[in-house]
Amino acid sequence: MQYNGTFLFTTHSHPLPFSVVVQLGLGLLMAMAGVWLVLVVWLFCRLRDRHASTYVALGSPNLFWNNTLRSQWLFLRFLYSSRRHELGDESASKVVGLLRVLLPLCTAFLITFVVLIVGALPA
Repeated sequence: MQYNGTFLFTTHSHPLPFSVVVQLGLGLLMAMAGVWLVLVVWLFCRLRDRHASTYVALGSPNLFWNNTLRSQWLFLRFLYSSRRHELGDESASKVVGLLRVLLPLCTAFLITFVVLIVGALPA
């Protein structure tokens, strides 16, 4: 895979223009980020409403207003611990499982996307 001035991905019959690849990649990344945000907001509301002690132990996180480094660190520790099973909430447990997969997937996709873009820039 090499940038040849116009095309990033070429096949024998249908080359994909670089701008299309960038637009598709950005669209996919934005969709994944949107899903992440919706799931996190849902989980914060669920914890606040049904598991108040866990919510307070996490620093009463909020997507915007109480989004400190400490609350994010506590949330990530909760996300990757087995404490989700202690809640006894099947729906919250499934969302935590999805978030555990989605975070590294989004991160890997973002890094790959940036490397492809930077690698494709003319020298």
